[in-house]
Amino acid sequence: MAPAELKDQVQELFDKGFIRPSVLPWGALVLFMKKKDGTMRMCINYRQLNKVTIKNKERQYDDPHFLLLKDKVQHNNSRDVTIGDDGVLKMHGQICVPNVGGLWGLILEEAHSSRYSIHPGAAKMYQDLRQHYWCRRMKKDIVEFVPRCFNCQQVKYEHQRLGGLLQQIDILE
Repeated sequence: MAPAELKDQVQELFDKGFIRPSVLPWGALVLFMKKKDGTMRMCINYRQLNKVTIKNKERQYDDPHFLLLKDKVQHNNSRDVTIGDDGVLKMHGQICVPNVGGLWGLILEEAHSSRYSIHPGAAKMYQDLRQHYWCRRMKKDIVEFVPRCFNCQQVKYEHQRLGGLLQQIDILE
């Protein structure tokens, strides 16, 4: 496919809302190629994603807490923590997310602001993330993260409780 055709195709898909720009490290390049019969086939280039994934697996052991967990596993002192064949440390079957390189923050941002998650509250976000991930202070980090979301502050304002003196006046009236 010629570069001009590709540029037109990408612009058309962008205008229709099928694609959007992404700066996230786990984004993958998506192209649509014409088949012999004229229909389109979606092709995804995962090379960049694989590079980041491998890096982040290795970064688990940059977190001092995870080094202790790894030692426990190696000395058979832990029932809850395992190391998979791929070298990934897991707690109760969930991937252990290290507190290095802002990875946990990126996961929180994507889980909360993704086009498909629609800004869940802290409880829903925690339930969703704990199915796949384990992080020290996970619940506390989520509870602190959600109220700082600018969109949630604007949209959910009417559901927030009044604080201090104003709350007491409402109760008395």
